[in-house]
Amino acid sequence: MCGDWNLNFMLDNIKIQEVKNLLESHNLTNIVRSPTRITPTSESLIDVVIINKQNPELEISVVDMGFSDHLAQVIKINTGKENRNNKIAMRRHLTKSNTEELKQLLSKESWNEVLKHSDVNASLQAFMDTFLFCFETAIPYKRIKLRERKNNRWLSKGLINSSKKMKMLNNLKRRFTLTNEVLGYIKKYQSIYKRVLKEAKKRDNHRYVTEAANKTKAMWQLINRKIGKIQDYDHKLELRLGNNIIKNPI
Repeated sequence: MCGDWNLNFMLDNIKIQEVKNLLESHNLTNIVRSPTRITPTSESLIDVVIINKQNPELEISVVDMGFSDHLAQVIKINTGKENRNNKIAMRRHLTKSNTEELKQLLSKESWNEVLKHSDVNASLQAFMDTFLFCFETAIPYKRIKLRERKNNRWLSKGLINSSKKMKMLNNLKRRFTLTNEVLGYIKKYQSIYKRVLKEAKKRDNHRYVTEAANKTKAMWQLINRKIGKIQDYDHKLELRLGNNIIKNPI
């Protein structure tokens, strides 16, 4: 669990102790130890990350992202599993040599099992069984490492500079007592920055879909990227049937 609980865990009072006892009773604990909101007159730890006490080795840090007067919490948990950026996947690797091997295997088949049936469905099933056996033999799935490809074309030099300025302004707001005029300027700049950032991502998504050959597939890739689902990048597959070529038959 994580978020702004509006309870200052830096304090030592009855209310905070009751919350800590409640977490303890469920074998939970807050792992954030440094202030998450800093003003010129106060420091508080109100943004928490609650985990199981028996959780594996982890690292927690509090960083300024430039979006808010609250600092962000970044947690790295050592689960013993491979890093997501080096995800293992099963993939067919199409090469000229294994394609030739597939052709050789198919050419050696007599296809008697296909021809002996009078029922069309039975013949089709026999054909598919034979074809898939040759296909799996010549072009089997192999374990490979995948790295998530990040699309940062929307991140312009102007946005990078605005991000740095936003962090600087938030840092000033935390460290010094500012006038209402300056606070108003920071609030307005932050609103404009968020709006420009959102619009830049929106335009890049529109460009990505517009330029894609398969727009439906591109839209689903954007959706999966948004929800954190890494897509495997498929190889193009073409099937020649007489003089016709069928693209992506699977």
